[in-house]
Amino acid sequence: MLPRQPRVEELQESQKIILKSVQKERFGKEIALLRAADNGKGRDQSYKRNNALRKLNPFLDEDGILRVGGRLRRSDLDLGGRHPILLPMSSHVFRLIASHFHNNVQHQGLHITMGAVRSGGFWIIGIHGLVRSIIDKCTTCKRLRAKPITQQMADLPKDRMETSPPFTNVGADVFGPWTIVTRRTRGVLQTSKGEHQLTHEVLVTFMAEAVAIVNSRPISYISSDANDPAPLTPNMLLTQKTDPLQPVADEFTRQDLYGRKRWRRVQYLADQFWVRWGKEYLQSLQPRQKWLHPQENVATGDVVLLKDRDVVRGSWPLARFVKTYESDDGKVRKVEVLVCSKGMRRNFTRPSSELVLIERANTS
Repeated sequence: MLPRQPRVEELQESQKIILKSVQKERFGKEIALLRAADNGKGRDQSYKRNNALRKLNPFLDEDGILRVGGRLRRSDLDLGGRHPILLPMSSHVFRLIASHFHNNVQHQGLHITMGAVRSGGFWIIGIHGLVRSIIDKCTTCKRLRAKPITQQMADLPKDRMETSPPFTNVGADVFGPWTIVTRRTRGVLQTSKGEHQLTHEVLVTFMAEAVAIVNSRPISYISSDANDPAPLTPNMLLTQKTDPLQPVADEFTRQDLYGRKRWRRVQYLADQFWVRWGKEYLQSLQPRQKWLHPQENVATGDVVLLKDRDVVRGSWPLARFVKTYESDDGKVRKVEVLVCSKGMRRNFTRPSSELVLIERANTS
């Protein structure tokens, strides 16, 4: 014999008992004062001055449930709309009610969920923060709106702070093409030359230095395999040499501008590129422009969304961390994830900024 389904009257009575029990636990003093006032003993003045509910003008209905008095008594709303039921923010009942209405509004945001709770006949103290916590923990909402994982921006690698010719150290930009500003070269040449007049021969030599730097740019595919030959550059075709451009092993000072050895004059002007690079550009990289604060590291077993720019967010696959890579500062910024899609299991290595955290493995 199948168990009998509860009747509507029984459900309504159960709801009243649960609500009264929650209210008695949290608002026991207020309920006692209201009952004393109803019995003609008057209401304690300290209740009016200090109680957090005084602006709501609460009262007890015929079932003994605490409701908001408010100012909507003459409105055409139903009883729940005119006088919603008061609930404390720390009760488990609140979370069940808020989660119910959050699901009913199809996982909309904070204000729509709060409006649905109020329209449903419940006035919850501190509803803003608690609805926010429910949305933050909602798996569906994380899949729809959560931001990618962030970690404090890493320190610059040593290669970016060395005085070396362009493209001595290269890497693949997995986030898109590099932005190259070529017009700045002309301005740097002008400021490096200064007010000094250059003869034709000196100018030709100076420009040859600049041309050698520009011609060091690879024109072929740059392999990530260390055993592959060096990438082809215009300089290799012109000079038949594979060694990178090396600076002259000597020191050049401002006095060389006025000396008789023109080649030293040209070398001093060329060195001004590196001087300005160290004093001006390198210092501009000191502040972090984003990802300013350390965050909790992700861990093996965490469940994430794998960001894919080629499809809409609703089609991003779920993945699980199988390995994390710590930087020398102890922060995790690169991970290996396992994706199961169309019956296939594949592993990918991704930066943490391309992942959206859904559930931590150590969360009960």
